[in-house]
Amino acid sequence: MNGMTFRIGAIAGVPVHFSIWYLILMVFFVQDMGGPVEMVLFGIAMTVSLLVHEMGHAMVAKWQGLDPSVTLHGMGGHCTHLPASSAKRDAVLVAAGPGAGLALGLFAGAILLVVDNAGAPMPYVADQFLTYMLWIGIVWSIFNLLPIFPLDGGKLTRLALLGVFGPKSGHKIAHISSLVFCAGALAMAIVTKQIFVGLIVAYFAYQNWQLLQAGADVFGGGRARRQPDPQAAALLLQAEDALEDGDHKEAQRLAYVARSMSGTTDQMEAHAWEIVCIAAQRFGQPSECERLASRATQTPRLLESLILCALARGDRSTALGLTQNSNFNKLPAQARQDLKARIG
Repeated sequence: MNGMTFRIGAIAGVPVHFSIWYLILMVFFVQDMGGPVEMVLFGIAMTVSLLVHEMGHAMVAKWQGLDPSVTLHGMGGHCTHLPASSAKRDAVLVAAGPGAGLALGLFAGAILLVVDNAGAPMPYVADQFLTYMLWIGIVWSIFNLLPIFPLDGGKLTRLALLGVFGPKSGHKIAHISSLVFCAGALAMAIVTKQIFVGLIVAYFAYQNWQLLQAGADVFGGGRARRQPDPQAAALLLQAEDALEDGDHKEAQRLAYVARSMSGTTDQMEAHAWEIVCIAAQRFGQPSECERLASRATQTPRLLESLILCALARGDRSTALGLTQNSNFNKLPAQARQDLKARIG
């Protein structure tokens, strides 16, 4: 357990975590469903649908060897994983979530249709549950495919724009278009009096504005800088604790969640990558550690992990070269001695 999020088990080998903030989300949606039976059925249908959606992402990530983890939280669900090796693989991974959700909704609808055509009466509870599954699977999946970042539709749009226009222009066009669609979605939410949806869309607009400003700073097009997010900083501290406790998967998961937040500064992001790299090395993934090392803070402990990665590949020459790095002398004397002994 970490803070307000704890692990509840695993599905097909993918860890599933649960945040108590998810209960608040559920209460908000079920309160208008009618009686207690309808509220419970909708809550179950909502949870199953979210899990199926996130497991769609997770199973593709697992197939790609990206060590996925699923969390249900106050904004719905989230699948964290190692970075995909290409934009095409990333697009397949992103599309798998709404694809799974739509498939679930259509499956529920097909059952309702078959039973209705057969003329056989269906118990009220089953009929209501399948109706909720149909509604959530179709409507929520379509909403999720809107070209608004960080919805899946927005992620796919951003990947496409980055591929066509390159990092600088693609980043700018993606988040400006997200802001335009946010304005339209927010107006629709106000007209239909969907207060909670409006709040979510407003938050998405804020995230895109922050990312747009951060991108301007990175690409030299503006002066705005991201402000540190206290929640991201807290997650990095939890990731450090998990790393210290030897829970390398949890350390990676928390670091990935932290770096995905809009208020993560460049320094915090580099720290998150450092944790990811060190956890990868300790978890027996030397190639992953080395691949991501350029994004991380170059600390003595990261250098130690890189030396161990080189040794794991049998590359003593690279390991020896890394000992010439100034950070090597900042390691404890015993650690330096042990590494030199292993290099030979």
